[in-house]
Amino acid sequence: MQWHRSNVLFAYNITTAPGGRIDTSPVLSLDGTQIAFVESVPGSPGFAIFHVLTWHAGDGTAPDDAVAPANITSLTFSPIASDNYSSPWVDYSADIAYVATTTAWFTRLRTSLMAPLLSADLLGPLP
Repeated sequence: MQWHRSNVLFAYNITTAPGGRIDTSPVLSLDGTQIAFVESVPGSPGFAIFHVLTWHAGDGTAPDDAVAPANITSLTFSPIASDNYSSPWVDYSADIAYVATTTAWFTRLRTSLMAPLLSADLLGPLP
């Protein structure tokens, strides 16, 4: 069997904090030009950062040749807990993203995948 290397559209090194990692699934904008995801930084205390990345074809040529993203917006939504289990959930009609931390604190981000991050409301622990 012969293996073929697939074409890479873009490749980014997307961690922004020492020890940061992406543990959950990303979410795409409706038009596919933006990717939202949560970076989790372990520690005592850990913290979580919500990112919206606008990708550009040709940035990075291979997974082992990833580049820093030129167009990324970031907001630390939890300075006291990481997020190892909760992917962002986006209400596209209301332009709001929801995320939760590992300690079950729920956050509403007044943003969309179509606009810059505006603010975050810490809603408290889930019932």
